[in-house]
Amino acid sequence: MTSMSVSLLLAIAAAVLLQGAAAQSWTSFVTPAVFEGWFPNRNPFYTYDGLVSASNGYPEFGTTGSLDDQKRELAAFLGNINQESGGLQFIQEQNPQSDYCDTSSTQYPCAAGKQYYGRGPIQLSWNYNYGEAGADLGLDLLNNPDLVAQDSTVAWRTALWFWMKRDCHGAITASPPSFSGTIRIINGGLECNQPAGSIGNMQMENRVTYYTQFCQTLGVDPGTDLRC
Repeated sequence: MTSMSVSLLLAIAAAVLLQGAAAQSWTSFVTPAVFEGWFPNRNPFYTYDGLVSASNGYPEFGTTGSLDDQKRELAAFLGNINQESGGLQFIQEQNPQSDYCDTSSTQYPCAAGKQYYGRGPIQLSWNYNYGEAGADLGLDLLNNPDLVAQDSTVAWRTALWFWMKRDCHGAITASPPSFSGTIRIINGGLECNQPAGSIGNMQMENRVTYYTQFCQTLGVDPGTDLRC
């Protein structure tokens, strides 16, 4: 075998190893034990396996960038849903004040008698989000929004759909990472730039606390762009 052939084989082997490292699943650091430790009082509806299954449809989730980038994304995603779902205790919004029907949405009009209040780990809300998520996921969520509260994998899929589609993923995997950017996307209108001590401000601070605690568990620097 020529030296060129040996070099080529070594290069290919190195590339394969690098590719495998880059594609390492987030399940290697957010294990079932870590998940249970973060959500000790979760509703049994929210299963670890459901999250794993849903993430298979989003290969860039938790695999983008360096290992630290990947850890930050999982801490950010799970920190935000910790706030949204009360530590994964709530499957649907508590005492919704609206049916969340935006009548100006002509592409995804509300179905008769259906309500689009928050459901699932990220509390998917509004008819246009249910409609677009359903179109992308191959589910009729406009006519059956309750499906998000009935199937664990569907619930996780809608959360990951929002995270990736609305580019929370891009905010937290940017250089430098922006956790504040994820808050702006998810609930910025109610939580960003609010007076200290207000409900919105306290909700934002909760998110920051959860995120930084999860980062600490994973042994990763959370970055400095935390609050909005």
